[in-house]
Amino acid sequence: MHKKSDLNVVTVLILGQELKLRYNNNIEKEKIVNVANMVNNKVADLQNKYHGVSTLNLMTLVCLNIGKDLMDYQTKYDQSVFKTTKAINDLVQTIDQKLVEI
Repeated sequence: MHKKSDLNVVTVLILGQELKLRYNNNIEKEKIVNVANMVNNKVADLQNKYHGVSTLNLMTLVCLNIGKDLMDYQTKYDQSVFKTTKAINDLVQTIDQKLVEI
């Protein structure tokens, strides 16, 4: 657990609102800034697409879109892990069979 004094603060703008967020290291700071930029870009895209939509609805759509993207990436990751694990197990089995033949 970090003490409050151990953490740095970065200020980001989301929909013109300043948010002060704490971070542990420069990598985390960079991620926070990148996420804020991503959110702002997604909001801007939706504002251009859906004129007159409330800020709350825009942010709700952004959250839902990011959640869907995350689930899509998780599915792809899980499939990749499954395929890799199967390939490794098949290779180990082949090696074991060849060792028995020796």
